[in-house]
Amino acid sequence: MHILHCFTWICAAYKWGDWQNFWRYYPTMLFFILGNLIHSIVFYNFSQWIYISTYLPHNLVNIIAAFTIFPSTVLLFNPYFPKQLSKKVIYVLKWACLYTFIELFFYSIGLVVYFNGWNLWWSALHNLYQFPLIRLHDTNPALAWLFSAVIFIVIIFVFKPPLSTIK
Repeated sequence: MHILHCFTWICAAYKWGDWQNFWRYYPTMLFFILGNLIHSIVFYNFSQWIYISTYLPHNLVNIIAAFTIFPSTVLLFNPYFPKQLSKKVIYVLKWACLYTFIELFFYSIGLVVYFNGWNLWWSALHNLYQFPLIRLHDTNPALAWLFSAVIFIVIIFVFKPPLSTIK
């Protein structure tokens, strides 16, 4: 199911993604992937969620998703970002809801399990700031990195992974 999910994002990006400007969006794709990688390393022994798969371990599902879903998302999200403020808010809310509903579906069929205080509400909140950060990185990468660092520090203080788990 996770592979089908990744394949669906690839197909959507193939059909509607802005491939002509791939290199413009490439740094933002790497930003998205690297954020996931940093989180995965820091929370490796203090998981907040895991992907359940019959055939693949969580870490492999996570890597496959990072290199398929995240670039596809950037190719589909950034090119169509509206200019008017009210439309920007609605656009971000639609994307945050999409990601949250997909996760809700996976959770409801047992393909995502939460740990250490994380839950769907935290994911929804994450999605609400994740999409503005993706857009911000496209327009002001340094500021996006700064905000990401602050948010990540807050996440560490809120969830308090034991220092012994941070390798």
